[in-house]
Amino acid sequence: MKIKKTETGNKIQIYAIVSIIITLLYWGIMVLLRSSILTNYFVSDCHNTYMDYYNMLANLYDADHPYNNNSNYPAMCFLIWRVLFHMIPINQDAADGFYLRNYMPAILGFILCSIFVVWLTYEALQYVIKGEEIGKKLLAFSIIVSGPYIFALERGNIIVLSFALTLIFVALYKSEKKYLRIVAYICLAVAASIKIYPALFGLLMIKKSRIKEIVFTVALGIITFIMPFFAFEGIKSVKDFLHGIRCANISQGNQGTGLNYSLDNLIKIIENITKTDLEKYSGVILVCAVCFCLIIIFCCRHEWQRSFGVVLLIIWVPELSYTYMLLFFSIPLILFLNENGEKRLSCLDIGVLMSFMVIQVPLALPSLGKYDIENAKFPLSWSTLLGNLVILFIAVAVIVKSSKEIINSKKKLINRLQ
Repeated sequence: MKIKKTETGNKIQIYAIVSIIITLLYWGIMVLLRSSILTNYFVSDCHNTYMDYYNMLANLYDADHPYNNNSNYPAMCFLIWRVLFHMIPINQDAADGFYLRNYMPAILGFILCSIFVVWLTYEALQYVIKGEEIGKKLLAFSIIVSGPYIFALERGNIIVLSFALTLIFVALYKSEKKYLRIVAYICLAVAASIKIYPALFGLLMIKKSRIKEIVFTVALGIITFIMPFFAFEGIKSVKDFLHGIRCANISQGNQGTGLNYSLDNLIKIIENITKTDLEKYSGVILVCAVCFCLIIIFCCRHEWQRSFGVVLLIIWVPELSYTYMLLFFSIPLILFLNENGEKRLSCLDIGVLMSFMVIQVPLALPSLGKYDIENAKFPLSWSTLLGNLVILFIAVAVIVKSSKEIINSKKKLINRLQ
């Protein structure tokens, strides 16, 4: 029996309500336990809140040399922050990020920017989500209060702006109206110039076979990424930016296996728990994983599966993929709910949906520090372990489901020919 169209909204509403309830339960547990296990999901330094923002803002005290402190953000970020830095009176103490975090002109800039980005994200989410208005609002709200989004806001990380712009791209890149597609391409270019990773969402355009628009988007992305460096020291800034990335990987790569969802970290977790040596195979495993993601992107039929392949590539390939990176899994989640709203979900589909929920909601679970390096800054927790495992489960489920669909379609074709 065919499920009614109105059940599209029902599935979205049920998912959103359940995820909101679990999120509220998490914060209720934090109240009861006086946040004693808060750092099993969030960073362990409770005095470092918002410092992804304020440290970078402080780097602009010497406006022409923001990369002097091994910064690893693209120049577009510093162009945006330079505007906000101009809200701050000339003050020698403005070179200190912790000073700025307690200084009203700097705080007000952060508040205004945060309000704008949260509003933009909420509106973009409602545009991407299909179905009834109540379902759109509930699901958008559930993502705004999700663990990865709150994690990003707590860090003061500019990834929230990159995420909002990527949502606009996903909403508009298939539009029949050319000017809306152009808006989508501009948003993707800016999103990529802020955080690089969203550039991979451009792979979704290949299915549409709009060659001229693909070339335009690639060119626009390169220009948008490179040109801001020339507002500082040009080629030297590019070199300093790349050096900053290397320094970040070295300094942060040996601080434990918690809060990290990269493939490299998954290998370390497996090594620590099973006491095996997989590091010598890490290069081969990474190549296989990249091929696996590309197969999903180019061979799967459903948009949610292809977008999942893109996000998987974004999460797995870098050495460090902190919790806020999980934000991008909201995109295949929404597309999954959009595409399966009128269908009866199989056991595998339900498993995928529950796995997305594990990724989205904060989990009040204990530490697994005994399976990590000694005195780890970010020790392994059950929430990080489960997050890594359900990402792997969804990846396998996508391949299994796609393979079944391809086999079934070939069988139907053979039966017709006979």
